[in-house]
Amino acid sequence: MLGQVEISSQQPVHLVRCHFTNSSAVAAGGALAILNGFVIVEETRFLNNHAQTKGGAIAFTEGQLEIKDSTFRSNAAGDLDGGGALFLGGGTAILTKTLLLENRAAGRAQSVFVERGSLTYQLPAPLGRWISSFGENSLALSGGVSDYPYACPAGLFGNSTDVGAQTSPACTGICPEGLVCSGATVAPKACAPGGYCPAGSVAALRAWLIEPIASDAR
Repeated sequence: MLGQVEISSQQPVHLVRCHFTNSSAVAAGGALAILNGFVIVEETRFLNNHAQTKGGAIAFTEGQLEIKDSTFRSNAAGDLDGGGALFLGGGTAILTKTLLLENRAAGRAQSVFVERGSLTYQLPAPLGRWISSFGENSLALSGGVSDYPYACPAGLFGNSTDVGAQTSPACTGICPEGLVCSGATVAPKACAPGGYCPAGSVAALRAWLIEPIASDAR
């Protein structure tokens, strides 16, 4: 069996606001097996889907695939280089504002594998994330890809979709004084009461750690 849903169509197919959870296939495409056609997937979530061979969530063979504003989390494929979330065996695929997290192939971290065809990540990315495209608004992905886009590092935040902010690990900038930023921060959080948070803080420091030590009376 190929996929929980198999698509082979000469007409465009548009999937919007769908949820694929705990679907499985004994072959390829745990949630979707796309054999050919023009398919758009938008505002859709793929969670805990599994394929025994390739494409834990989606196996794509031929045609054109666009995935927008979607999330792939904790999907799995059985084959080594099987693409825990997405396996591309041909055609053209574009990801936009889409998040790939904690997907695995044959037990190792891998969200996407490109065997043939082309896969492009096109900005914008989700807020708090960045791609390694050196200032360009898109990046061709090849081979295996794990969690993507990358999280903004702790101590920084990313609340802008500007190309400059989403193509560098510096993201929007350093966490402001009085606030804290863990990884993939979009909106910095207030410093804990009684804590001290200089610029770039990951967590609040206890005030007693930075109190000056009184000198001996002379």
